[in-house]
Amino acid sequence: MRIGAVLRLNAQPMCTAWVQGKLIETSLEKMPDYKGALVVLLPSTNILLSEATVPSRRRQQVIQALPYSLEEQVIEAPEKLHFALGEGKQNHYQVAVCQRDYLSQNLERLQQAGLDPDYILPDVLALPWQAESWSLLHIGGINLVRISNSQGFAIENNLLKFYLSQALSAQPAPTVINVYNTDINKLEDALTPIIAADIAIEQHSHPQAALGWFSQQLQQDPKTLQHSNLRQQSYQKYNPLAQFSKPWRVSFSLLLLWGILQLGLDYQALQAQLQQQQQLKQATIQLYKDTFPAAKNIIYPKEQMQQKLNALQSAGGEKQDFLALLHRFATGIKTIKQADMRYLDYRQQHLDIQLQLKNLSDLEQVKRVLRRQNLQVEIRQANSENGRVDSILRLSIPSTTTATKK
Repeated sequence: MRIGAVLRLNAQPMCTAWVQGKLIETSLEKMPDYKGALVVLLPSTNILLSEATVPSRRRQQVIQALPYSLEEQVIEAPEKLHFALGEGKQNHYQVAVCQRDYLSQNLERLQQAGLDPDYILPDVLALPWQAESWSLLHIGGINLVRISNSQGFAIENNLLKFYLSQALSAQPAPTVINVYNTDINKLEDALTPIIAADIAIEQHSHPQAALGWFSQQLQQDPKTLQHSNLRQQSYQKYNPLAQFSKPWRVSFSLLLLWGILQLGLDYQALQAQLQQQQQLKQATIQLYKDTFPAAKNIIYPKEQMQQKLNALQSAGGEKQDFLALLHRFATGIKTIKQADMRYLDYRQQHLDIQLQLKNLSDLEQVKRVLRRQNLQVEIRQANSENGRVDSILRLSIPSTTTATKK
């Protein structure tokens, strides 16, 4: 997300802001327009940055367990505190803790001025930082010290020396401490532990001072916005679209479940159809073998059958009558479902066919269909047994005179 403005909020009426690349001093009510996200930085003196180990990967369970994991580090009752969950790895989570009243009052102050921040962060986590280094910046009489990706503290000058000594004893010593827009001559005594540990000190300057460093860091490392955002849980920014979508979530979930089920059914139907096609292909090949026993290398039975039929048809005479009968029968019978052919016998321009059908009405339907193929149909036999009808039909091509009379 593009950052439009970075505002460092303090108790004073006038605040420093970085807006669309420009550094300004302004009251909240006169904040100029901007395009992009609004990031508000709160003084880290009112925010505890800590770590917690919770044996769970479910976010809601981790949030519920945080007050108990940090009870030795906080004094106030858990219900008066806001626990913002940060980045987590292997059940080890980063946490930012502040008073609910403190966060609510600042949000109310911003909203009264018509500002609704997308992100609220502790200002120390907006400091530039690299691995194996610490960062220090003096702003408004307070020293911001960032010692890791998610840890740091804010302290006055008279306590800086003590806190640096404590940090060096608790953390791996950095190879360098980067000092941003800060006169280290005024902190010479406070930096004694750093100098004694033979840690290099490098100074950096930005024309837009602290806000220039903050905005630069947040743009270069946008993950900080997600991992350190205090706008979580009940303080999450209101999203009308998300609120509107809540009543539809159950319906959408059911629709998604139905879609998955329908895909499964369609897949089963496709597999059944492919299996049926394979069975029909095997039946066609078997019919070809029965019709032409000497045939070999049956690869395309339909085309090969047509070639054989064309060859037989070109032979003329009685063969042509047989092929004509067979062609008309095949054209008609393919429209009949559940019709099993048992055998066929061609003699004296008559084709006798044994069919097994479902019922007598199917037999009448076969008779009508074949007559529409200009065949003379005679039912020689029809026996009903075990829910099936065994029938023998005699087919012949009517003479021109007979066909004309009909």
